[in-house]
Order: sequence, then structure tokens, then C-alpha cells
Amino acid sequence: MRRAATLIAAMLGTAAATAAASTGSPPLAQAFTDPAAWAASGSDQVDASLRRDGDALCLAFDFHGVSGFASMRRRLPIDYPANYAFSFRVRGNAPGNALQFKLVDGGGDNVWWVNRPDYAFTREPQALRYRKRQIDFAWGPTTDNVTSFLFRHNGGLVLTAEFWRQSHLRAHPEHAGVVFTADIPTDELIGILEGLVAAL
Repeated sequence: MRRAATLIAAMLGTAAATAAASTGSPPLAQAFTDPAAWAASGSDQVDASLRRDGDALCLAFDFHGVSGFASMRRRLPIDYPANYAFSFRVRGNAPGNALQFKLVDGGGDNVWWVNRPDYAFTREPQALRYRKRQIDFAWGPTTDNVTSFLFRHNGGLVLTAEFWRQSHLRAHPEHAGVVFTADIPTDELIGILEGLVAAL
């Protein structure tokens, strides 16, 4: 069980990223400076609130001796380039605990994160930088991990597949840069499709 003293503050400093905010959104370097744009929440029996503290946002939370979470979030549409990173500073008056940085898709169903399960807070700001390759898929209905193409070849079909998600490639480095192929005779494909139709 994680316990916290009353009014423990975690300071989140000004953030910057190489990703660009969508048209109409504030620059990412300014996205963490306005408490009104953010919402604090906590699980059952956990109090959480936000306030400005100098050039930082302060998330104050009290677990009241129970296990749970306190979080801060805001909606910020982002157009991601091919490569990107999020950089920010954190300081806090809190015992060691999990520190999670999360990104959520527009529908709110799929979540990507960096999970630091035993983060040690300090009174002095600590610079954190999370690159694209360090942000893993956490949960959601998406199964997007494969780039795949289907094309005709010598009277049959060829299916190609290549894994691209960094968490998969770290777990299976032998898959990096490998394109898997499967030759599918036309009559076999017809049989597969007929079987699928019959099952519907």
C-alpha cells in the first residue's frame, strides 16, 4: 500500500517537445503553464487538486492512507512527426511511487505510456525526456503492430508483414528489419474466404 502525507506536491515544469501541436492548439512549451486547461482527478478516497506554482503546475494529493492514484490531464491535439520526444522537469515532496506519463488517442480508447514504478521524487527539478521509442502501447482495442501488404505474384498471392512497434522489437530484436512473407495459392485463399463466410 502506498501512503502519502496530507498535501503532497508534485511539480511539473514547463514542457517542450519536437512534436508540433495541431492548428489552434497552444505551443507545447506553453501547454503546461495554465492550470485552467488541466483537470486533476483521483481514485476513491484520494483527493487531488491543481494550482500554479511559479513556472510549474502543482498537483497536490492526499491518499488518506489508501491505495489509489492521483492524476492530471488535458486535451491537446498533436500532429506527430516521424520522430519526436517529450521533455519536462519534475520535482516533488512525496515518497517514492509510480510516475506514469500517458498519451491517449482522440477516441480515448487506446493508451501509450512510460511507466516508472518506483520513481524517487526530489525537491530539486529532475529533467525527464521520453523519446518515441520509449513510449509503449499500454492498453486498448488496437492491435496495430504490423505493416502488411498483399499483392499478386505468379498466379497466386503474397502476404508481407513487418513488425514496427518498439516494445515488440525490444522484446524480439531478431524481428527488427525483417519482412515476413507468406505465399497463398489462389484456390487456398478462396477456401479460406468460403470458410469465413460459412462461419458468419
